[in-house]
Amino acid sequence: MVEDIVFGRTEIQIILDNIEIFQYEFPGVRGRDWKNFISKKGGCSCTQNIIQKLKENPIKTNEIFSQLLDKKINLYFPGPIDNPIVKEFSTLSDMEVFLKTLKNQGKHIKSATPAPDGKGGYILVVI
Repeated sequence: MVEDIVFGRTEIQIILDNIEIFQYEFPGVRGRDWKNFISKKGGCSCTQNIIQKLKENPIKTNEIFSQLLDKKINLYFPGPIDNPIVKEFSTLSDMEVFLKTLKNQGKHIKSATPAPDGKGGYILVVI
């Protein structure tokens, strides 16, 4: 079973804890970005540059995180409001479980919209 995970603070900490792996696997990221990311300086620009490379290589990114977490995962990246993550569910209870999981991970939900037929739903996630 593949678990869906929305990229957030926990995943950033995983990168920091395993920085050598990510530096090796993503050589296209500038050294200065890694340096700022490790020192947690430079705000979001270095983080965005690193995350952009992770987004561009979803197969590699999912493989690395799956190995580090010891379970098959599918990583989703939140985007700005004009590039949201939209996830579809077959039942409202599935959506509620996913919302609880996000909340427990410290994620912030912008909105969750039920499907028109009331049998499922869509979730818009912005962190």
